[in-house]
Amino acid sequence: MAELVIENVSKGFWSGGDWLPVLDDVSLDLGPGEVGAVVGRRLSGKTTLLSITAGMSRPDQGRVLLGDREFTGLSDKQMSTLRGNTIVWLIRDGKSNDTEVSRFVGAPIAIHGRKDAERVAAQALERVGARDCTGRKLAALSHWQRVLVGFAQAFAGSPSLIVIDDLLDGLGRGPTQAASDLLRSLMSEADHRPVVLMGASDSDSALFADRRWRLTRKGTLSEWAARSQGNVVPFPQADGA
Repeated sequence: MAELVIENVSKGFWSGGDWLPVLDDVSLDLGPGEVGAVVGRRLSGKTTLLSITAGMSRPDQGRVLLGDREFTGLSDKQMSTLRGNTIVWLIRDGKSNDTEVSRFVGAPIAIHGRKDAERVAAQALERVGARDCTGRKLAALSHWQRVLVGFAQAFAGSPSLIVIDDLLDGLGRGPTQAASDLLRSLMSEADHRPVVLMGASDSDSALFADRRWRLTRKGTLSEWAARSQGNVVPFPQADGA
């Protein structure tokens, strides 16, 4: 079981001779079994932060650690051995839209040499209630089915870190609660408790998280005190202000 630490991460780019910050000295931490949510408008830098967290891109400054392992100090080859095994990256849409569902679910563990990937994928789809998605392409699935299949892929292996980018956006409170219940159940059944960090464009998608942060237009991060005397505190609108 490992703690996730994002420490003083900054990222930006040049545009027309001007430096535009996307992330400015961002820090957060999550313990094993915790779900964290970063809420912000689209194009606010959420995906950039999540991509850095998952080791798919590098910050200009700062570092990311999972336990005693610093991702920002690893080579691309070293990171590739972690993705799909130690780290799972879930997005709503992507290059895999034409992939058949069971192949999608089993791909991360198959890449790492699991000979039983097909069987494990079938079991994972059964566990999340998505067995009827087998044989279909991801592009043909509903939003809710994409959530189920994503969870199946995440828990087909034994990840220490699950990074979720906008997968739950727009579901509505009822389905979001159902997704939360399923995620908590899968986490409790896992061999070890993973850390989950998700990005969301609306506050409803983040209501079930243990901790929540708001990403502002300036690329800074502020934590939302989620509960007060057992009651959920209303979340400010994710307008990037």
